[in-house]
Amino acid sequence: MPGQLANPEVPVHITPVDDSDSIWSGVESQAALDALASNKNALEATGMDRESLHKRLSHPWTPESTFRDCKSSLNTPIHVLFTAPTFC
Repeated sequence: MPGQLANPEVPVHITPVDDSDSIWSGVESQAALDALASNKNALEATGMDRESLHKRLSHPWTPESTFRDCKSSLNTPIHVLFTAPTFC
């Protein structure tokens, strides 16, 4: 049925990472965020300015926020749909 995901045939267990700092050892998260938000290609691909992209990337991701972004993008002009990062 459209809009519904079937349960996986073989479930995959994902172990949460307790020490997320070990994954980013040696990487300063703020410097990485600043570099991404200032990247010319990222700015062109998203159609956002630096401040908007920085805000988007620093905001925690949730399925609900993505749904809201997709829902609100449906009310925007069609040319914006192709440039805005809706992640739909």
